[in-house]
Amino acid sequence: MAEEERLRLVLEATTDGIWDWDLTTDKVIWNDAWFAALGHPPGAFAVTREVWADLMHPDDRPAVLAEVAARLADGAPLSVEFRLRRAGGGWLWTLGRGRVVARDAAGAPTRMVGTHTDISACKRAEATAAASEREKRLILGAISDMVTFYDSPDLVVRWANQAAAESVGRRPEEVIGRTCHAVWADSAEPCAHCPVVTCFDTGRPAETTRATPDGRVWQIRAFPVHDAAEALTGVVELGRDITQTHWLDRALKSGHGNLRAFFNLSRDFLMVLDDSARIIEVNTATVDGLGYPRGALIDRSAFSLIPEARRAEAAHTLEAIMAGTCQECAFPLIAADGRVIPCETRVTRGTWNGRPALFTTTRDLSELTFQREVFEKTFRYNNTLMILSEPETGRFVDVNQALLDTFGLSYQAAIGHTAVELGLLPDVERRQTVIQEALARHAEAPPLEVRHVDRHGAPFIGELRIVPIKGGDRDYLLCMINDVTEQRRLMRRLEHQATHDPLTGLFNRQHAQRVIDGEIRRAQRLVHPASLVMIDVDHFKRVNDRFGHPAGDQVLQEVAARLAERLRETDMLARWGGEEFLILLPGTDRDGARRLAETLRQAVGGAPFGEVGRVTLSLGVSALRPGESVSAWLSRVDVALYEAKHAGRDRTVAV
Repeated sequence: MAEEERLRLVLEATTDGIWDWDLTTDKVIWNDAWFAALGHPPGAFAVTREVWADLMHPDDRPAVLAEVAARLADGAPLSVEFRLRRAGGGWLWTLGRGRVVARDAAGAPTRMVGTHTDISACKRAEATAAASEREKRLILGAISDMVTFYDSPDLVVRWANQAAAESVGRRPEEVIGRTCHAVWADSAEPCAHCPVVTCFDTGRPAETTRATPDGRVWQIRAFPVHDAAEALTGVVELGRDITQTHWLDRALKSGHGNLRAFFNLSRDFLMVLDDSARIIEVNTATVDGLGYPRGALIDRSAFSLIPEARRAEAAHTLEAIMAGTCQECAFPLIAADGRVIPCETRVTRGTWNGRPALFTTTRDLSELTFQREVFEKTFRYNNTLMILSEPETGRFVDVNQALLDTFGLSYQAAIGHTAVELGLLPDVERRQTVIQEALARHAEAPPLEVRHVDRHGAPFIGELRIVPIKGGDRDYLLCMINDVTEQRRLMRRLEHQATHDPLTGLFNRQHAQRVIDGEIRRAQRLVHPASLVMIDVDHFKRVNDRFGHPAGDQVLQEVAARLAERLRETDMLARWGGEEFLILLPGTDRDGARRLAETLRQAVGGAPFGEVGRVTLSLGVSALRPGESVSAWLSRVDVALYEAKHAGRDRTVAV
């Protein structure tokens, strides 16, 4: 009788709804607390399956009734969320849990019992999380580069900023949830050499160039996102519109190719001179380049094509050529329209029609002069940090303004010194290692990452590429460093938002599920134990109702802190939802997990929470079984938690 009396008192004290459904009569018994939760006096109306269904929100009703029918059929525990109509209007978010407890001789269910829990606080927390998502979208939307995030190799876009969506004329919500190749390539299959796939496969950054159907060209970079345990949790993809740069580069390469063909086909100014420097023959390029008719050039003194102020010097040079002490000279030529063309000439002695002759190959340096000016301005005013250095000594021959501004150097202090002397690298060995690693990377490989501090002492992260170039008969190294400090800062912020709960700072549910999935594979491969502990803060709704939601938030934060203090670095603590927490214990069997759960329960319940007073926990414990799936494992630990709460709360139940 004492046991029955205690049970009656517990049932009367609980704020959760308790229901008992007799399927043979279709009568449902609700406790007084649940009538009160819905704003009705106790026993205000008879409850049947039809009445219960009529109280449900129309949008929720079909799914809930289908779930109930399925659980009656398979006997598995029922757990479903839905809204019930309050007496005064409005809706109460409810978590319905239950199970079949009796069947007839034929095996048909005859009785089902369970609870109804007010989860309105949980839904408010979800709304807070949605607000955090809106803040994240505002951050992403402020970036002009495309930013997308993927949490698995299926290439389904989980986040996309405004720039990414606008690149294909869509809104972000029309991109999220679709595969990247369907959105940007209109293809059912991933693109060849996809950097996101490469990043998931290797765990390292990847880069490529892609053209979208509208003709634009994008530089695509993929960067891995890791959690605190260095596990790969996703990939951030950055895309930059380089259409103009791409076409300029193609045009430049085409120009270089044409120039090579021009030289190969002897499109230089070719002249044949006699010993007195009179012109015997010219090629078409000379005629076209200087603008004189061929007849006006033949038998004319080559000196007449040189500006008068330089003719005496040219005569001395010719004497040196005839003496065999000189083969090259640099004299400008005067075109028919009066233009002075800068030229470089090589001279070789030979014979023409059996007579001694001079063969001259003259190169128009006008284009080269223009290219030098283009290179100078591109180098000097580029936002990319640039260094021109000697390969052997590492001494700086030239640097651009971006490098000086970033590291707070003067031009005079930089030129003639090395990166080691300027404090940009620790020693000569490190300089050699950086150069060798950068030179060894092919054009399609990601650049080498370098780290330093800027002139303000703040961290600097750069992507380094080194290209050997030749200036006359000397070799140089062109070092180009792209400042990616802000990109990496953004990636770290995105990574934290993607994996952590904004209120408690713990891992969120989505990240926890990925970690649990990985731990199952590891534990089964190594034949190691693993356990889960699911925790619920008892009567948390009373805290919110009595002390307000800010106090409730402080309770959740303090509970999280007390739990975290007693866990190992290898354990994972996550906020599972509302007032529920989940702990993953690698290498821990059921008994060990149960002992830890009791320690945690006492740690929380043993000291008051300020004005709120004593707070207790209900804990469910479940050890991983061989071959068990994530969903099955989570379902069992959820059942254990349900039993702990059903047995009176402030206790641990292990299954």
